[in-house]
Amino acid sequence: MTWEIVLGLIALFGFVASVAAYVSKLSRILATLDTTIKMLDSTIKELKKNSHETHRELFSKIRKNEQKIENHEGRIRHLEEGKRNDCIY
Repeated sequence: MTWEIVLGLIALFGFVASVAAYVSKLSRILATLDTTIKMLDSTIKELKKNSHETHRELFSKIRKNEQKIENHEGRIRHLEEGKRNDCIY
């Protein structure tokens, strides 16, 4: 074997080793990213569920308050009409 062939093999081995190192790092990064995305997906599903329940509760409270406001408006209207009738007599 000549020195050129030995140097070529060493360079080829170094190139393969450097590519393997990058592939190994990339593989670990992708595994971590996959785990993170799965956790994020489950968190988003949980938040959507909680949000839906919270919205349902809020809309229920809003409906109850609307009914109370309608009752108060009726009372106010009744009181105002009573005062008008008092002024006529």
